[in-house]
Amino acid sequence: MIIVGVSGIEAWWAAGEQMPITLGGAERAIFVRRLGAGSSMTLLHGFPSCSYDWAGVAGPLAEHYALLLPDLLGFGASEKPTEHDYSIHEQADLVEALWAWEDVTATTIVAHDYSVTVAQELLARRAEGALAVDLIAVHLLNGGLYPISTAPSRSRRRCLTPSRGRRSAPG
Repeated sequence: MIIVGVSGIEAWWAAGEQMPITLGGAERAIFVRRLGAGSSMTLLHGFPSCSYDWAGVAGPLAEHYALLLPDLLGFGASEKPTEHDYSIHEQADLVEALWAWEDVTATTIVAHDYSVTVAQELLARRAEGALAVDLIAVHLLNGGLYPISTAPSRSRRRCLTPSRGRRSAPG
């Protein structure tokens, strides 16, 4: 879909929508983009960007899969609450809440960078028998397997500043 006068990331965001997802008792506005039809595939972005990370491959993947591409809390076009303690567990809760909202019962996960750790949390929940969604396959791209040993650079930490908002995403 091309929107006249809008290109790149703005067109990406214009083609998605804000979903009300409850996290930790608070309703949060989470951006979600959906494309394609077929078996479910959830694509989770890296740090410090957003679902637009997948723009280059979304079209070809959508020929075979129903893609679900959220911007995690604090990223991209999703809400960025200030004075908030962000956590990997909360991001995994967000993904699970989104799956419940979308009636996803089985999905393939493709996770990049920061979201590799989110996917690992989802895998841990699956191992504990606490995940309601069947994970068909999990693909981990360019991530740190041990979060404690992964430290963001100074420029990446600056992207966490709420005033940067959408400016932190690639364009």
